[in-house]
Amino acid sequence: MYDVSLSVVTGVLFYLILKQETLIGAAQAAGYIVGAISGVLSAKQLEKHHQFFWIGAVGLSVSLVMFALLQNPLGLWIFVLASGFTSPFLNTWISSLWFQTMDTIGDHFRNKFHLLLERDLALGISRIVSLIFLYFYLAYGNQVVLAKMWLYFLPILPIGIGILLHFSESQKK
Repeated sequence: MYDVSLSVVTGVLFYLILKQETLIGAAQAAGYIVGAISGVLSAKQLEKHHQFFWIGAVGLSVSLVMFALLQNPLGLWIFVLASGFTSPFLNTWISSLWFQTMDTIGDHFRNKFHLLLERDLALGISRIVSLIFLYFYLAYGNQVVLAKMWLYFLPILPIGIGILLHFSESQKK
């Protein structure tokens, strides 16, 4: 739920704050470049220290809180750089766990392929539901105020994912 609503809400707020497509593109490009560099670093670190996924969970939450508190270009750039650096730690670890789980299944590839389809269907349906919810949330009232308020809710989700990952790891031991 956080990835779809995060991209919708931040996209709207980026436009409202920067007011120029060129600056929005520069901010997004900077975030993707920092994210790509951090993705390489996080993969190496997560291989050695699995608990580093907390860098992503906490870092993404803190960057969202900073963006919620600072609704200006400074807050936007803090969010872009901090989330670009930290989110690969969470996202890479989630993907790693998914593929590790797939590797432990001894069935024929066809069964694994069905699991991949089921995962994508579940994610797709939940993304559609969250977009519908977000649409109705933003459709009634002042969309700018509601989008800014939504930033105060979003930090809960990466922390929640981190807690679930922590409990998942502790169940393995």
